[in-house]
Amino acid sequence: MPLPGKPSLAVLPFVNLGGEPEQEYLADGITDEITTALAKVRWFFVIAGSSSFTYKGRAADVKQVGRDLGVRYVLEGSVRRVGGRLRLTGKLLEAETGSLLWADRYEGSMEEVFEFQDRITESVVGAIEPRLRVAEMERARRKRPDSLTAYDRYLRALSQFYPASRDGAAATLRLIDETIRLDPEYGPPYALGAQCHVYYITQGWTDDREWDRAEGERLAHAALECDRDDPTVLWMAGHALGFLTSDHDMALALLDRSLALNPNSASAYCFSAWSRCCAGFPEIAIPQVKAALRLSPVDRNIFMFQSAPAVAYCMLGQHEKAVDWGQRAVQEQPRWTGSYRPLASSLAHLGRLDEAKTVLARLREIDPAFSLDFIQRVYMPSTGRDIFMAGLRLGGAPE
Repeated sequence: MPLPGKPSLAVLPFVNLGGEPEQEYLADGITDEITTALAKVRWFFVIAGSSSFTYKGRAADVKQVGRDLGVRYVLEGSVRRVGGRLRLTGKLLEAETGSLLWADRYEGSMEEVFEFQDRITESVVGAIEPRLRVAEMERARRKRPDSLTAYDRYLRALSQFYPASRDGAAATLRLIDETIRLDPEYGPPYALGAQCHVYYITQGWTDDREWDRAEGERLAHAALECDRDDPTVLWMAGHALGFLTSDHDMALALLDRSLALNPNSASAYCFSAWSRCCAGFPEIAIPQVKAALRLSPVDRNIFMFQSAPAVAYCMLGQHEKAVDWGQRAVQEQPRWTGSYRPLASSLAHLGRLDEAKTVLARLREIDPAFSLDFIQRVYMPSTGRDIFMAGLRLGGAPE
Protein backbone atom coordinates (compact mmCIF):
# COMPACT_ATOMS: atom_id res chain seq x y z
CA MET A 1 0.00 0.00 0.00
CA PRO A 2 1.47 3.45 -0.90
CA LEU A 3 2.51 5.77 1.91
CA PRO A 4 0.50 8.97 2.47
CA GLY A 5 2.22 12.34 2.18
CA LYS A 6 2.38 12.99 5.92
CA PRO A 7 3.58 10.96 8.93
CA SER A 8 1.55 7.77 9.02
CA LEU A 9 1.08 5.60 12.08
CA ALA A 10 -0.65 2.42 13.15
CA VAL A 11 -1.36 1.69 16.81
CA LEU A 12 -1.33 -2.09 17.22
CA PRO A 13 -3.56 -3.65 19.90
CA PHE A 14 -1.80 -3.47 23.25
CA VAL A 15 -1.04 -6.95 24.58
CA ASN A 16 -2.57 -8.13 27.85
CA LEU A 17 0.49 -9.77 29.42
CA GLY A 18 -1.36 -10.84 32.54
CA GLY A 19 -3.54 -13.19 30.55
CA GLU A 20 -6.70 -12.54 32.59
CA PRO A 21 -9.65 -12.23 30.18
CA GLU A 22 -11.22 -9.51 32.32
CA GLN A 23 -8.17 -7.32 31.66
CA GLU A 24 -8.62 -7.48 27.90
CA TYR A 25 -11.05 -4.55 28.05
CA LEU A 26 -8.34 -2.37 29.58
CA ALA A 27 -5.73 -3.20 26.96
CA ASP A 28 -8.28 -2.62 24.19
CA GLY A 29 -9.49 0.60 25.80
CA ILE A 30 -5.99 2.04 26.10
CA THR A 31 -5.30 1.14 22.46
CA ASP A 32 -8.49 2.85 21.34
CA GLU A 33 -7.89 5.96 23.47
CA ILE A 34 -4.34 6.41 22.14
CA THR A 35 -5.48 5.90 18.54
CA THR A 36 -8.25 8.50 18.95
CA ALA A 37 -5.93 11.01 20.62
CA LEU A 38 -3.25 10.66 17.93
CA ALA A 39 -5.87 11.03 15.21
CA LYS A 40 -6.65 14.52 16.55
CA VAL A 41 -3.15 15.65 15.59
CA ARG A 42 -3.85 16.91 12.08
CA TRP A 43 -0.36 16.39 10.71
CA PHE A 44 -0.60 12.63 11.48
CA PHE A 45 -2.28 10.06 9.31
CA VAL A 46 -3.49 7.43 11.79
CA ILE A 47 -4.88 4.10 10.65
CA ALA A 48 -8.36 3.46 12.04
CA GLY A 49 -8.54 1.12 15.00
CA SER A 50 -10.76 -1.29 13.09
CA SER A 51 -7.87 -1.99 10.71
CA SER A 52 -5.18 -2.16 13.40
CA PHE A 53 -7.26 -4.57 15.49
CA THR A 54 -7.01 -7.22 12.78
CA TYR A 55 -3.55 -7.87 14.28
CA LYS A 56 -4.94 -8.58 17.76
CA GLY A 57 -3.83 -11.88 19.21
CA ARG A 58 -1.10 -12.61 16.70
CA ALA A 59 2.57 -11.78 16.41
CA ALA A 60 3.02 -9.02 13.90
CA ASP A 61 6.16 -8.25 11.92
CA VAL A 62 6.56 -4.47 12.01
CA LYS A 63 7.89 -4.28 8.46
CA GLN A 64 4.96 -6.32 7.17
CA VAL A 65 2.49 -4.15 9.09
CA GLY A 66 4.03 -1.10 7.45
CA ARG A 67 3.59 -2.63 4.00
CA ASP A 68 0.08 -3.93 4.69
CA LEU A 69 -1.30 -0.71 6.16
CA GLY A 70 0.84 1.81 4.28
CA VAL A 71 2.41 3.43 7.36
CA ARG A 72 5.87 4.67 8.26
CA TYR A 73 5.56 4.10 12.00
CA VAL A 74 4.07 1.49 14.32
CA LEU A 75 3.26 1.88 18.01
CA GLU A 76 3.26 -1.33 20.07
CA GLY A 77 2.53 -1.80 23.74
CA SER A 78 1.57 -4.08 26.57
CA VAL A 79 -0.48 -4.00 29.77
CA ARG A 80 0.22 -6.10 32.86
CA ARG A 81 -1.49 -6.24 36.22
CA VAL A 82 0.93 -6.70 39.13
CA GLY A 83 -1.01 -7.02 42.36
CA GLY A 84 -3.00 -3.84 42.77
CA ARG A 85 -1.03 -1.95 40.13
CA LEU A 86 -0.97 -1.73 36.37
CA ARG A 87 2.16 -1.48 34.27
CA LEU A 88 2.06 -0.26 30.69
CA THR A 89 4.92 -0.23 28.18
CA GLY A 90 5.00 1.36 24.77
CA LYS A 91 7.47 1.58 21.92
CA LEU A 92 7.48 3.45 18.63
CA LEU A 93 9.15 1.77 15.65
CA GLU A 94 10.03 2.84 12.13
CA ALA A 95 8.24 0.30 9.97
CA GLU A 96 10.65 0.26 7.03
CA THR A 97 13.73 -0.55 9.12
CA GLY A 98 12.24 -1.87 12.35
CA SER A 99 14.42 0.59 14.29
CA LEU A 100 13.29 1.78 17.74
CA LEU A 101 12.51 5.52 17.96
CA TRP A 102 11.06 5.72 21.48
CA ALA A 103 10.13 3.48 24.42
CA ASP A 104 8.83 4.08 27.91
CA ARG A 105 7.01 2.46 30.82
CA TYR A 106 4.20 3.76 33.05
CA GLU A 107 2.71 2.48 36.31
CA GLY A 108 -0.41 3.29 38.29
CA SER A 109 -2.93 1.95 40.76
CA MET A 110 -5.81 -0.31 39.71
CA GLU A 111 -8.02 1.73 42.03
CA GLU A 112 -7.67 4.65 39.62
CA VAL A 113 -7.94 2.60 36.46
CA PHE A 114 -9.86 5.08 34.30
CA GLU A 115 -7.89 8.12 35.47
CA PHE A 116 -4.74 6.09 34.95
CA GLN A 117 -5.83 5.20 31.42
CA ASP A 118 -6.36 8.89 30.60
CA ARG A 119 -2.98 9.80 32.12
CA ILE A 120 -1.21 7.06 30.20
CA THR A 121 -2.84 8.17 26.96
CA GLU A 122 -1.85 11.79 27.56
CA SER A 123 1.74 10.86 28.37
CA VAL A 124 2.20 8.48 25.46
CA VAL A 125 0.68 10.86 22.91
CA GLY A 126 2.63 13.80 24.31
CA ALA A 127 5.86 11.82 24.04
CA ILE A 128 5.18 10.38 20.59
CA GLU A 129 4.29 13.63 18.82
CA PRO A 130 7.72 15.33 19.17
CA ARG A 131 9.54 12.04 18.44
CA LEU A 132 7.58 11.60 15.23
CA ARG A 133 8.21 15.18 14.18
CA VAL A 134 11.96 14.76 14.70
CA ALA A 135 11.91 11.47 12.76
CA GLU A 136 10.09 13.15 9.90
CA MET A 137 12.54 16.05 9.82
CA GLU A 138 15.43 13.60 9.62
CA ARG A 139 13.66 11.81 6.77
CA ALA A 140 13.22 15.10 4.89
CA ARG A 141 16.91 15.92 5.30
CA ARG A 142 17.82 12.63 3.61
CA LYS A 143 15.75 13.35 0.51
CA ARG A 144 17.25 14.90 -2.63
CA PRO A 145 16.46 18.63 -2.94
CA ASP A 146 14.74 18.08 -6.30
CA SER A 147 12.35 15.53 -4.76
CA LEU A 148 11.16 17.69 -1.87
CA THR A 149 7.43 18.36 -1.60
CA ALA A 150 5.96 21.41 0.13
CA TYR A 151 5.56 19.30 3.26
CA ASP A 152 9.22 18.20 3.14
CA ARG A 153 10.35 21.79 2.81
CA TYR A 154 8.20 22.73 5.79
CA LEU A 155 9.87 19.98 7.82
CA ARG A 156 13.30 21.26 6.80
CA ALA A 157 12.21 24.74 7.82
CA LEU A 158 11.15 23.39 11.23
CA SER A 159 14.55 21.75 11.73
CA GLN A 160 16.24 25.13 11.08
CA PHE A 161 13.79 26.93 13.38
CA TYR A 162 14.24 24.78 16.50
CA PRO A 163 17.78 25.89 17.49
CA ALA A 164 16.45 29.48 17.92
CA SER A 165 19.45 31.07 16.21
CA ARG A 166 19.53 34.06 13.87
CA ASP A 167 21.01 32.04 10.99
CA GLY A 168 18.44 29.30 11.62
CA ALA A 169 15.55 31.77 11.51
CA ALA A 170 16.84 33.25 8.24
CA ALA A 171 17.13 29.75 6.72
CA THR A 172 13.64 28.94 7.99
CA LEU A 173 12.17 31.97 6.24
CA ARG A 174 13.90 31.06 2.95
CA LEU A 175 12.47 27.53 3.09
CA ILE A 176 9.04 28.89 4.01
CA ASP A 177 9.06 31.08 0.89
CA GLU A 178 9.76 27.96 -1.20
CA THR A 179 7.03 26.02 0.60
CA ILE A 180 4.43 28.73 0.06
CA ARG A 181 5.27 28.96 -3.64
CA LEU A 182 4.74 25.19 -3.95
CA ASP A 183 1.51 25.14 -1.94
CA PRO A 184 0.01 28.56 -1.12
CA GLU A 185 -3.01 26.93 0.59
CA TYR A 186 -0.92 25.10 3.23
CA GLY A 187 -1.28 26.93 6.56
CA PRO A 188 1.58 25.80 8.87
CA PRO A 189 4.43 27.47 6.91
CA TYR A 190 2.75 30.87 7.22
CA ALA A 191 2.36 30.35 10.98
CA LEU A 192 5.99 29.27 11.34
CA GLY A 193 7.06 32.37 9.42
CA ALA A 194 5.09 34.53 11.85
CA GLN A 195 6.98 32.91 14.73
CA CYS A 196 10.30 33.71 13.01
CA HIS A 197 9.40 37.40 12.98
CA VAL A 198 8.53 37.17 16.69
CA TYR A 199 12.02 35.79 17.25
CA TYR A 200 13.61 38.60 15.24
CA ILE A 201 12.03 41.12 17.58
CA THR A 202 12.31 39.36 20.94
CA GLN A 203 15.91 38.24 20.32
CA GLY A 204 17.07 41.67 19.16
CA TRP A 205 17.90 40.51 15.63
CA THR A 206 15.64 42.95 13.80
CA ASP A 207 16.94 45.81 11.70
CA ASP A 208 13.40 47.15 11.27
CA ARG A 209 11.06 46.32 14.13
CA GLU A 210 7.95 47.72 12.44
CA TRP A 211 8.56 45.73 9.27
CA ASP A 212 9.03 42.49 11.21
CA ARG A 213 5.91 43.24 13.23
CA ALA A 214 3.79 43.90 10.13
CA GLU A 215 5.17 40.92 8.19
CA GLY A 216 4.66 38.57 11.14
CA GLU A 217 1.09 39.78 11.53
CA ARG A 218 0.44 39.28 7.80
CA LEU A 219 1.76 35.72 7.89
CA ALA A 220 -0.23 34.84 11.01
CA HIS A 221 -3.48 36.01 9.42
CA ALA A 222 -2.61 34.18 6.18
CA ALA A 223 -2.11 30.96 8.19
CA LEU A 224 -5.53 31.34 9.79
CA GLU A 225 -7.16 32.02 6.43
CA CYS A 226 -5.75 28.71 5.18
CA ASP A 227 -6.78 26.60 8.16
CA ARG A 228 -8.50 27.60 11.40
CA ASP A 229 -8.80 23.97 12.52
CA ASP A 230 -5.13 22.99 12.58
CA PRO A 231 -3.94 23.05 16.23
CA THR A 232 -0.37 23.92 15.21
CA VAL A 233 -1.53 26.84 13.07
CA LEU A 234 -3.72 28.06 15.92
CA TRP A 235 -1.04 28.10 18.62
CA MET A 236 1.68 29.55 16.40
CA ALA A 237 -0.55 32.24 14.90
CA GLY A 238 -2.20 32.96 18.24
CA HIS A 239 1.06 33.46 20.09
CA ALA A 240 2.48 35.57 17.24
CA LEU A 241 -0.58 37.85 17.07
CA GLY A 242 -0.58 38.39 20.83
CA PHE A 243 3.10 39.32 20.79
CA LEU A 244 3.03 41.41 17.62
CA THR A 245 -0.29 43.24 17.96
CA SER A 246 -1.11 43.04 21.70
CA ASP A 247 -4.54 41.63 20.74
CA HIS A 248 -4.40 39.23 23.66
CA ASP A 249 -8.10 38.40 23.58
CA MET A 250 -7.72 36.97 20.09
CA ALA A 251 -4.42 35.31 20.96
CA LEU A 252 -5.79 33.50 24.01
CA ALA A 253 -8.93 32.42 22.15
CA LEU A 254 -6.80 30.87 19.39
CA LEU A 255 -4.51 29.17 21.91
CA ASP A 256 -7.48 27.80 23.85
CA ARG A 257 -8.95 26.41 20.62
CA SER A 258 -5.62 24.79 19.76
CA LEU A 259 -5.52 23.04 23.12
CA ALA A 260 -9.15 21.96 22.80
CA LEU A 261 -8.35 20.33 19.43
CA ASN A 262 -5.08 18.79 20.63
CA PRO A 263 -4.81 18.70 24.44
CA ASN A 264 -1.54 16.75 24.19
CA SER A 265 0.61 19.44 22.56
CA ALA A 266 3.47 20.49 24.82
CA SER A 267 4.32 23.40 22.49
CA ALA A 268 0.77 24.76 22.63
CA TYR A 269 0.84 24.69 26.44
CA CYS A 270 4.27 26.34 26.52
CA PHE A 271 3.38 29.23 24.21
CA SER A 272 -0.01 29.61 25.84
CA ALA A 273 1.88 30.10 29.12
CA TRP A 274 4.04 32.79 27.51
CA SER A 275 0.93 34.51 26.14
CA ARG A 276 -0.78 34.41 29.55
CA CYS A 277 2.21 36.21 31.05
CA CYS A 278 2.12 38.87 28.36
CA ALA A 279 -1.62 39.29 28.89
CA GLY A 280 -1.13 39.74 32.64
CA PHE A 281 -2.21 36.30 33.87
CA PRO A 282 0.98 34.65 35.19
CA GLU A 283 -1.01 32.57 37.69
CA ILE A 284 -2.58 30.70 34.74
CA ALA A 285 0.79 30.29 33.05
CA ILE A 286 2.19 28.14 35.87
CA PRO A 287 -0.12 25.11 35.49
CA GLN A 288 0.10 25.39 31.71
CA VAL A 289 3.88 25.23 31.63
CA LYS A 290 3.78 22.36 34.11
CA ALA A 291 1.53 20.53 31.64
CA ALA A 292 4.04 21.24 28.86
CA LEU A 293 6.91 19.86 30.95
CA ARG A 294 4.90 16.77 31.87
CA LEU A 295 4.12 16.07 28.20
CA SER A 296 7.64 16.71 26.91
CA PRO A 297 10.15 16.67 29.81
CA VAL A 298 13.19 16.46 27.50
CA ASP A 299 11.93 18.71 24.73
CA ARG A 300 14.58 19.99 22.32
CA ASN A 301 13.42 23.53 23.16
CA ILE A 302 13.25 22.91 26.90
CA PHE A 303 14.81 26.34 27.56
CA MET A 304 11.57 27.95 26.32
CA PHE A 305 9.60 25.77 28.72
CA GLN A 306 11.95 26.76 31.57
CA SER A 307 12.02 30.50 30.89
CA ALA A 308 8.21 30.78 30.86
CA PRO A 309 7.85 29.91 34.58
CA ALA A 310 10.80 32.21 35.28
CA VAL A 311 8.71 35.09 33.90
CA ALA A 312 5.52 33.93 35.62
CA TYR A 313 7.12 33.52 39.04
CA CYS A 314 8.90 36.86 38.69
CA MET A 315 5.59 38.58 37.93
CA LEU A 316 4.00 36.82 40.92
CA GLY A 317 6.79 38.01 43.23
CA GLN A 318 8.08 34.48 43.88
CA HIS A 319 11.65 35.42 43.08
CA GLU A 320 13.54 32.41 44.41
CA LYS A 321 11.54 30.18 42.06
CA ALA A 322 12.03 32.63 39.19
CA VAL A 323 15.80 32.58 39.70
CA ASP A 324 15.84 28.78 39.79
CA TRP A 325 13.95 28.46 36.51
CA GLY A 326 15.85 31.30 34.84
CA GLN A 327 19.22 29.76 35.70
CA ARG A 328 18.12 26.40 34.32
CA ALA A 329 17.03 28.02 31.07
CA VAL A 330 20.28 29.99 30.70
CA GLN A 331 22.30 26.81 31.17
CA GLU A 332 20.28 25.07 28.45
CA GLN A 333 20.50 27.89 25.89
CA PRO A 334 22.85 30.78 26.78
CA ARG A 335 21.68 32.96 23.88
CA TRP A 336 17.92 32.92 24.57
CA THR A 337 17.06 36.44 25.77
CA GLY A 338 13.76 35.38 27.35
CA SER A 339 15.68 33.67 30.17
CA TYR A 340 17.82 36.66 31.16
CA ARG A 341 15.06 39.24 31.64
CA PRO A 342 13.20 37.53 34.54
CA LEU A 343 16.44 36.21 36.00
CA ALA A 344 17.91 39.73 36.26
CA SER A 345 14.68 41.17 37.66
CA SER A 346 14.26 38.54 40.37
CA LEU A 347 17.92 38.64 41.37
CA ALA A 348 17.56 42.40 41.88
CA HIS A 349 14.39 41.95 43.94
CA LEU A 350 16.29 39.50 46.15
CA GLY A 351 19.00 42.10 46.76
CA ARG A 352 21.56 40.22 44.65
CA LEU A 353 22.35 43.36 42.66
CA ASP A 354 25.83 42.41 41.49
CA GLU A 355 24.48 39.19 39.98
CA ALA A 356 21.55 41.07 38.45
CA LYS A 357 23.91 43.56 36.80
CA THR A 358 26.05 40.72 35.44
CA VAL A 359 22.97 39.04 33.95
CA LEU A 360 21.82 42.32 32.40
CA ALA A 361 25.28 42.91 30.94
CA ARG A 362 25.11 39.48 29.30
CA LEU A 363 21.62 40.27 27.99
CA ARG A 364 22.88 43.53 26.47
CA GLU A 365 25.69 41.62 24.75
CA ILE A 366 23.08 39.42 23.04
CA ASP A 367 20.56 42.21 22.48
CA PRO A 368 22.30 45.61 22.61
CA ALA A 369 19.02 47.44 21.99
CA PHE A 370 17.23 45.99 25.03
CA SER A 371 15.48 48.49 27.28
CA LEU A 372 12.46 48.61 29.54
CA ASP A 373 10.48 49.85 26.54
CA PHE A 374 10.47 46.22 25.32
CA ILE A 375 8.58 45.08 28.44
CA GLN A 376 6.11 47.95 28.11
CA ARG A 377 5.42 47.06 24.48
CA VAL A 378 5.03 43.31 24.96
CA TYR A 379 3.35 43.00 28.39
CA MET A 380 -0.07 44.42 29.22
CA PRO A 381 -0.27 46.82 32.19
CA SER A 382 -0.62 44.75 35.37
CA THR A 383 0.79 44.35 38.86
CA GLY A 384 2.99 41.58 37.49
CA ARG A 385 4.43 43.83 34.80
CA ASP A 386 5.18 46.48 37.43
CA ILE A 387 7.09 43.90 39.52
CA PHE A 388 8.97 42.67 36.43
CA MET A 389 10.00 46.19 35.41
CA ALA A 390 10.87 47.30 38.94
CA GLY A 391 13.43 44.53 39.28
CA LEU A 392 14.99 45.31 35.91
CA ARG A 393 15.15 48.97 36.83
CA LEU A 394 16.86 48.09 40.13
CA GLY A 395 19.40 46.08 38.18
CA GLY A 396 20.20 49.06 35.96
CA ALA A 397 18.24 48.28 32.77
CA PRO A 398 17.94 51.38 30.54
CA GLU A 399 14.56 52.99 30.09
